[in-house]
Formats: sequence, C-alpha cells, structure tokens
Amino acid sequence: GSRNYITILDYRSPKPVANIQPCFYSNLGARSISLSQNTLTIGGTESLSFYDLRAREFLCVSPHKVGLSQFRLQASKGTTINSHLFQRLFGEDSEIYFSVYTHCYDPTQTRLFVGGGPMPAGLSGAYAAIWN
Repeated sequence: GSRNYITILDYRSPKPVANIQPCFYSNLGARSISLSQNTLTIGGTESLSFYDLRAREFLCVSPHKVGLSQFRLQASKGTTINSHLFQRLFGEDSEIYFSVYTHCYDPTQTRLFVGGGPMPAGLSGAYAAIWN
C-alpha cells in the first residue's frame, strides 16, 4: 500500500493485478487491511470500506447516502488525552483526525472489532468498537 493506492499482487504475474484507491474523504491512506474470502476490508481515516476483489468494486454499505460516503462505514471520534503542546502548535480549534489502525472479524464473520486512535504523532488516545 501507499498513500494513494493499495496494490494487489499475484506471485504468478510480473504485473500488479489491481490498484485500489481507498474511498476515504481525505488523501491520508490506508491504515489497516484484512482479507476475508473475496472481500478486502480497508481501515482508514475514521472509516472502513469494503472492496469486492472479484467484482473489482467497493461494496455499497450505506445506500441512503450519496457520493463516496455510501461506500464506507464511519467510526465515531475516539478519546484524546489533552495535549497542550499540540494545541499550542496547531491551535485550539484544530481538528484531530482518528484512524482505524486495526480491525478483525470474529470467527462467525458477523461482528467486526475496530480499533484506532489519533493520527498526529505525539497525541495519545483510543477508539474501540465492535460492529455488528
């Protein structure tokens, strides 16, 4: 993976099989990836998206939404330990983005653990949830 794409490789071919651009609202890249059968789950900036490797398209998970937001599940803001240095450097009103740094399915593939924290280096905090 890189900041802009996730490259799928097949050891039998010298060329990449696919270049997937995650559908996040910002260009901050993928932070966690897992594979379950034919679905690639991608954790990024405050969200998860699901990519069908056979159909080569993102799965629509929120059909009532429009644009890219229909292809991702949004995580809520986590908790952040107040950092006076961060506030002094970037201002009190600076938005702190959280990332999904880890995720995994339970053995029945019906629940998903999602964990993460703030993106800026030097900040402490956490986000954890179990999604059904």
